[in-house]
Amino acid sequence: MNSSVTIKTFLIAILVLLISQHSFSQATQQWVSRYNGTANSADVPSSMVLDNAGNIYITGRSPYANGTLRIILP
Repeated sequence: MNSSVTIKTFLIAILVLLISQHSFSQATQQWVSRYNGTANSADVPSSMVLDNAGNIYITGRSPYANGTLRIILP
């Protein structure tokens, strides 16, 4: 199995758990942030960090229509 797929799957699972825990522990949604790159292309997460204040930062890439990649930073 491709290790980058495994890592991405793991990061997405952690993100879902963090969002679920944060949202449902207060019984109402606290926040949500979505990213949708160019023309609904595949937006690929590559790294996630949780800082001491509980903020989540996710980076990744999103392809442009011409095939080049754009790096997304928080």
